[in-house]
Amino acid sequence: MSENTEDHHTQERSISSSWSRAPFDVLAEIFSACHTSHTQFDKYWHLSHSEFSPVSNFGKVIIAWTLSYVCRHWRDTTLSLPDLWSSIVIHESQWGDSGEGIKSLLSLLIERSKNIPLVVAIDCAYSRIDDDERYRMYTLILNDVLGLLSPHLSRARVLAFALPRHLGAESILLNFLSNSMGFPVLRTLSLYEQTPGVNWQPIAHVFAQAPLLNWIGLDMNGSPWLKDFDIIFLGPKFVISNDAVVFNEYHPLPPIPHIRLEYLTHLNLMCWEDRAFGYIIPTLELPALEELYLIHVYSTDLVKDLLARSNCALQIHTLALDLTVGLRGEAFCDLLATTPNLVDFRIMIEDKFEGDKVLSEIFLPPPTSGETIDAHPVKAPLPRLAKFEATVYNATREAVEGLLRILPSILPSLESVEIFIRATDHATTDTCHWKRE
Repeated sequence: MSENTEDHHTQERSISSSWSRAPFDVLAEIFSACHTSHTQFDKYWHLSHSEFSPVSNFGKVIIAWTLSYVCRHWRDTTLSLPDLWSSIVIHESQWGDSGEGIKSLLSLLIERSKNIPLVVAIDCAYSRIDDDERYRMYTLILNDVLGLLSPHLSRARVLAFALPRHLGAESILLNFLSNSMGFPVLRTLSLYEQTPGVNWQPIAHVFAQAPLLNWIGLDMNGSPWLKDFDIIFLGPKFVISNDAVVFNEYHPLPPIPHIRLEYLTHLNLMCWEDRAFGYIIPTLELPALEELYLIHVYSTDLVKDLLARSNCALQIHTLALDLTVGLRGEAFCDLLATTPNLVDFRIMIEDKFEGDKVLSEIFLPPPTSGETIDAHPVKAPLPRLAKFEATVYNATREAVEGLLRILPSILPSLESVEIFIRATDHATTDTCHWKRE
């Protein structure tokens, strides 16, 4: 027994000893891989607060901390890699009674991360504050934490805050953000707050001060600015949804400030209420836009205006539209005529329309007396269109197959077509497809 134990300890010392003598370059590569292999915070702060797991991200700091304890060589290696210390993710469970521990840790991380961009996230959304004394303590801790961060805001690549309903910390945070001198490297901004009635409009200041900003998550739970819209920028993607807000003439929405986003390439916008499109789209200017997805759109004029205002129609290569009102095919022709470089076109035509008829109207002029539909060219020339996908209702397979025979001859670059024919109960009943051999 003792011999086995001694052999085991000897083996462990041997392994530890050999790794402690490993070259700096080898250790640096391994440690960096350990850091980057963790889920990046800014990859999944989106869609809902439930996907925010700050403790798991704090593990990246724990890794650096633990590695630095092994031996002097490993400590020197970790301290020479500021990336290992650049994720500052603070969860309410780490605050303690006075917050002194987390403030000390924050100061240390700021120092060890040198001058590289920072990921900063503070989550106290579910804090339970039972009395005035604890309320004041949490407010003071948050104020001190933001005070420590304030001189280093210019280094922030990611800023994310989840605030509690009871804390009333919105004014502290808004003051913290609005008094900054700029966010030159900020790419991700996430705010989650539970207090209704807070005016978040000052956050527009961040838009103007952050030229690289391309990911925004705002969940404002009834705040007057954008009401209950969820706005999400994910990578170069932008998604807006308003599942909760109800539009009517007795509750006019406040104006949204004009937003110009220089680097946004992908816009995905979903609005359940028709009026929402007219509320949001006119405020956007997206000169770099390449992909456009509109769910429940009611007007192609809004789309045309957006492309014209952004001067980006010629670079649009992907267009996906889900129709909710009675648009005729001619309206699409006018829109497609402005996007000659379209490569991927997808549409969904709701069940109140004759799907096969609308499809024909998009691509083909009606045949005159004595002529066949095959003899007519495509209405809007799309020389680069390679993929076409449609979901239609009230269509016959015979009519759809007739269109499939025509499209490859009038769209020279077409590689594939897929048309889903659905029943009115929204179940897919049939699929017609074509693919170039």
